[in-house]
Amino acid sequence: MDSESGHPKLIRTNYHSWRLDAEVQLIGIGALGIVEGTEPVPEIPITTRAAEITTYTQSVKDYRQAREKAIQWIWNHIHSDFHSIVAAVRRDPRDMWLELERRLDAVCPFHYDYNWINDELPEG
Repeated sequence: MDSESGHPKLIRTNYHSWRLDAEVQLIGIGALGIVEGTEPVPEIPITTRAAEITTYTQSVKDYRQAREKAIQWIWNHIHSDFHSIVAAVRRDPRDMWLELERRLDAVCPFHYDYNWINDELPEG
């Protein structure tokens, strides 16, 4: 568990629950689309109008900030044993995300804490 944020760090056995938590956190910092590859880099406008260029410049700045926050969030919320897995791709949050998925998705058993059959939450 990360002492500052209270969110669990990724370890060998909690990939699926970590990923669900990570998705919510990445939504909160405006970066889930970047990590999932659904939010592309803003396109350069074909214009000379100052207002559109200013809007584009701000969009690029916002995109870069969200991207950097995603990199930081992922790096800080994986156990240090996994840093070597993503070290080569640490400048791209999507590549980090995909590398963790590739390495851990099939390894970690999926576990629901919610009992869907009986429609009840676990006690305790």
